[in-house]
Amino acid sequence: MSGPELIAFAVFGSVLIVLTSAVGAVAVTRKAGYSGWWAATIFIPVVGFIMFLVFAFSRWPVQRRLDQAEHRSARNRAEGPPGAPLLAWSGTTGRSHGLAGSRAWDPCVR
Repeated sequence: MSGPELIAFAVFGSVLIVLTSAVGAVAVTRKAGYSGWWAATIFIPVVGFIMFLVFAFSRWPVQRRLDQAEHRSARNRAEGPPGAPLLAWSGTTGRSHGLAGSRAWDPCVR
C-alpha cells in the first residue's frame, strides 16, 4: 500500500468505528429508556466515562416502569375488584359445540 491508500484506509476505518459505536450506543441508551442523545457523550473523553458509570450503576427508567407495573399487577391480583367474582381457568370441558379441547371459565375459583 502506498501513502495515500493507507491514509484513506485509516480514515475509512476510523469513520466506520465511530459510526458503529454511535449507532450501538444510541440503541443501548434508547432501550434503557434514556434519550438517544446521551450517546453523544461517548465522544467526550472524561464525560463519556462518567456517563458510562452512571448508566452502568443507576436504575434505568425501563426498570423503574417495569417495577411499578409488577407492583400494580401484584396488588390487583391480591385485592381484586371489590364485589366482583374472581375468574379462574378450569381447563378442558368439551361443551362448546361438542368439540373436545374447548376451554371454559369458572367463576369464584381462586
